[in-house]
Amino acid sequence: MRGFGNSRLARESVQSQSLEKASYNNQVLVLSENDAQKFVEMMVNPPKPSSALIALLKGGSV
Repeated sequence: MRGFGNSRLARESVQSQSLEKASYNNQVLVLSENDAQKFVEMMVNPPKPSSALIALLKGGSV
């Protein structure tokens, strides 16, 4: 993962936060290592919106 230094440390931090949230009865999504990396990559570098999404946001029809 780019920009996150030690991915093991980041993963342990997320796991620790997840356990803390679970103690407050919040749902916790557990991702595989591969899915977690893809999720973070999408958050850091989101794809460009499609023309259908742009039209929808402008109040048009798809």
